[in-house]
Amino acid sequence: MHMGKQHFQRLTRALGETSGEELRFSARAAVLAPWVEGSLAMFGLAATLKAVERIASRGSNPRAIDGFFAERAVARAFRLQPWLPGKCLVRALVQYGLHRLDGTRAKLVVGVRRLQSQKLDAHAWVEPPERLDRSAYEPIFSRTTP
Repeated sequence: MHMGKQHFQRLTRALGETSGEELRFSARAAVLAPWVEGSLAMFGLAATLKAVERIASRGSNPRAIDGFFAERAVARAFRLQPWLPGKCLVRALVQYGLHRLDGTRAKLVVGVRRLQSQKLDAHAWVEPPERLDRSAYEPIFSRTTP
């Protein structure tokens, strides 16, 4: 029972240090996450990406967050829903969709790398559109918000 109290105290402290916009981004991510998980499982990547790209921008959000804070907000949404696996592709699609909704510029990237065992490893992430990729993954696909 003591561990639960420590966890609650850490969560309370973390929430107190988080901006209102980041909390709103987390809440919207928590709503979108189960839909993206389900859509990928039922319809696959192409159909899910097409649906995410139909998310219309509400115009430029002057309080929008980007980069590290958006990624952290999405991670928080998945921690609040431990029954969702929240693999990198799902997290990236959720973040990309919310950037589209906010009218903020972002690039969804999927990349691969060859492991020592000669198997391929894939990863998905969101980055600023002007960033030059410097990750260990070779980008094989990317989409940029309008």
